[in-house]
Amino acid sequence: MEPPHSTIEFVRPGRATHVWIASTVSELKGGDPLAPVTLVVPNYYAGRQIRWALAAEGGYVNVRSMLLGDLAEQIVGVDRGGQDPLTPVLEQSAVREASRRTGGVLAPVAHHPALHQTLLQLFRELRRSEARIEHAPSAMARAALEAFDTFEALIQPFADRTRLRKAAARSLIAMTTRPPALAELGALVVALPVRLDPADVQLLAAAALWVPVRAALAAFEDDELASALPARAAAELRDAIRSTASVVTARASHAAEPPIFVIRAPDPSEEVREVVRAIARELDTRAPVPLHRMAVLYRQADPYAPLVRDALTLAGLPWSALEGRSLADSAPGRALLALLEIRQRNFERAAVLAWIDAAPARRAGLPGAAWDRLTRAANVVRGAQQWLNRLENYTARQRELAAQREAEDNAPAASALRHEAD
Repeated sequence: MEPPHSTIEFVRPGRATHVWIASTVSELKGGDPLAPVTLVVPNYYAGRQIRWALAAEGGYVNVRSMLLGDLAEQIVGVDRGGQDPLTPVLEQSAVREASRRTGGVLAPVAHHPALHQTLLQLFRELRRSEARIEHAPSAMARAALEAFDTFEALIQPFADRTRLRKAAARSLIAMTTRPPALAELGALVVALPVRLDPADVQLLAAAALWVPVRAALAAFEDDELASALPARAAAELRDAIRSTASVVTARASHAAEPPIFVIRAPDPSEEVREVVRAIARELDTRAPVPLHRMAVLYRQADPYAPLVRDALTLAGLPWSALEGRSLADSAPGRALLALLEIRQRNFERAAVLAWIDAAPARRAGLPGAAWDRLTRAANVVRGAQQWLNRLENYTARQRELAAQREAEDNAPAASALRHEAD
């Protein structure tokens, strides 16, 4: 049986990648919109975003997304070849035991969590890269390699990501007819993998025996260092697939990239307001981007999450947040908590003003800033009776001053004082 046609292409991340994926999926489906196609994505978020983009451009019937690990599990089956999975708890326990058994230069710190974390990262990288180091340059390096050998012996009964991929590749190579799992998944579209380990390359090469594999790796023409890893991955994948399938290395054409601009703001509040203004300007253009395709991203929930929500609400723009938000963070929730705190703090001026600012319904013409100014002028500090007495006294003084201004024929000043008293 002649292996299917597979390709490796370099695509610039961003809009060009979406164009490439859409055209590749369309090509693989041919004239059958129900033909299965599977996207192999670097993470679940990327898979969801790609499916949304495909849906916006005409749909993605029978197109699914999964990680390489999911693909291996689909091929091997839920029993993982008879081995239990290597869970993080088992992995960490094996690292602790390996450092304890090694002794030597590791003995004084064998109980230290920092050593366990460092060894865990080292062991994972050694297993993923399948590197074999014959000569260690120092006593510490020799101890680490000895601990790694002990670690590998301890986890031998369990299936980790590398063994799972290798088992899936062996299973595909041993098949004489197309496996049912791959028949269900259809052609594989590999979208911008962050890295391809040797086991990943073996799995994709074995899958290319039975289904088309179209791989897109990141292209950075203006950055040789960033392009080095995708170029090496493409070469390894090309060498692995070449003996079993036809491979064409091409460079995808560029698609128009959206404009990018930088905002400088004195504080987070003004920064968020400027973002909302930019959204409003976009909505006012001739062909605006619809709101459901816009996003406001921030790295820190504090202070940006409430600022963004409040700014969008005040601007009358509908929004939906992906993060979980408690009732206490909502405007009614903040108002209720502020109201309950007034009694606890004995009607302290700051507590009452906080409730006025948070209250969803405000008295027309009397915002929080006005209450701040009036209560400061009336010398209100705390206590319910003090609020009544000092505001009444302040009102009386303002009326007296208004009468004096009227006597002085200063009608505008008298009107302003009387309005403030009312």
